[in-house]
Amino acid sequence: MFSLGLLLLFLCWGPAQVWDWDILTLIGLSTMIVYGCRFLSTWQIIACSVSILLVTPWLRSMIDADAHWGQGPFIPSPVISDVFPNVFFEPANKRRRILHKPIDVLHGFLLGGLFPIFPWAMFPLVGVIMGRRVVANRFHYDLPGAIFVGAMFIAIGLVGVVQSLWHPDASPITSFLAPLSLHPNSFTMSLLQLGIGIIVISLTYYVYDCKQFDESQISCVARMCQRTGRYALTLYVLHYLIIAWPLMIVNHLTGKNRIFDFMDAGPAFIISIVVIVCFEYMISVFDQIGCKFTMEGLLANLTARSVLQEQKVMAKKQHTGRDD
Repeated sequence: MFSLGLLLLFLCWGPAQVWDWDILTLIGLSTMIVYGCRFLSTWQIIACSVSILLVTPWLRSMIDADAHWGQGPFIPSPVISDVFPNVFFEPANKRRRILHKPIDVLHGFLLGGLFPIFPWAMFPLVGVIMGRRVVANRFHYDLPGAIFVGAMFIAIGLVGVVQSLWHPDASPITSFLAPLSLHPNSFTMSLLQLGIGIIVISLTYYVYDCKQFDESQISCVARMCQRTGRYALTLYVLHYLIIAWPLMIVNHLTGKNRIFDFMDAGPAFIISIVVIVCFEYMISVFDQIGCKFTMEGLLANLTARSVLQEQKVMAKKQHTGRDD
């Protein structure tokens, strides 16, 4: 998955953007982190999650912010700030500079990329904690507590955002009482995302997994969500290519990078709806014909080959041991 993330960045944006550290590289590394969590207790994982959240603003103060998030100040986001002034900020210069020196690549991987380890590694760790409760068949008892914890994170995040209104010099990069920001993820944004994620995952798991349903009585919306989930990685890769390749063609023909001003929000929203409808029709066809040429099928094949190879190695060791 990590290698797929780097390959996708190369195919979509060219070699100059490989070290942008997008979501697939984070997922790939998170898979390795989750594997290591098998050797940690739940309280140790909680301590790691909280530590990642708390040290991120401090660690960011040690790197060159302008180099990773564009030179210039952070400004209110045009659309959201029309409704909630001075709540959501973004870099004034959104055209990120991708640096290729080894130390800068490391800084991007850890702190300055689109989805760096700090603070994003916190989310799979929380997922491990919730997953353990699911495996222990205790999650339906934990639902009130999970909702309370999620609501607490949301409340703390909102309090931080409100407090930042009285601190105009608060930085989305290094401040705890900071306005909301997505790239980079501000401290308050991380709290909101964590709280919302815990509540949404808890409720959806309780409604759709803890309760027993007759398959014939599942709504079409729930059935569509189940089917989409089986092809989530394939859809992600395709949507990335659909966005990136037209922009690359425009850039090649006109010499202009239109990634931030290709079209207005209205047309973009309408096109996104059309693309979603096309995607849903495509994966319904995949289901009907049993298509195996998907990213999920590729990963399943690679995993099966890896498991088979490991089984052969173990069998060979056992055979050697009997000979001895």
